[in-house]
Amino acid sequence: MTKELKDLFELQDKVTLKDLAKTGLTFWRFSQSEPGRSVEPYFEQYIPGIISTAKNSEKKLYFVDLNDRNFQAIENCEVKRVGYSFEEYECDNLLPAENYSLEDLDTLKMLIQMTKSHVVFVSMCANDTNKGKLWQVLKSYGFTHSSNVMKQIRSKLDRQPNFTQEEALELINKYIKEYL
Repeated sequence: MTKELKDLFELQDKVTLKDLAKTGLTFWRFSQSEPGRSVEPYFEQYIPGIISTAKNSEKKLYFVDLNDRNFQAIENCEVKRVGYSFEEYECDNLLPAENYSLEDLDTLKMLIQMTKSHVVFVSMCANDTNKGKLWQVLKSYGFTHSSNVMKQIRSKLDRQPNFTQEEALELINKYIKEYL
């Protein structure tokens, strides 16, 4: 969490999307593209440029890009800090700017670059989910190249616990040159 965000949440009783927009930061929402592709028991289709509203009061939406002309319709929506590995926030409304697929190796590179610590990187790449290892989950979705790359990264981390994000990015770039 940046100092600016920390101050924002500590100094204000209610933080809105408009407050976050003023920080100039970009926010991301990780979601499943089809029902059943996540450990999350719910599914919401996020369409860039269209406001999505939480249908399940038990689970709020996490939000992404705030720089859209439709933003004024949701700018006063309250935001709560959740925390976790990727410093998460939640809100009732969401205005997606872009969708990315884990099938795309550039998306994997982007996620690895977003990890701010080695612990988060290892957690994302090497920890098992309730559906198995990440590479196995990607394989079950038919994401062959992503699965192969994540299996290689997992193998490297198993043998070399200090394998870095930079080395993982090099591995992905090498894979792209060899196979794509």
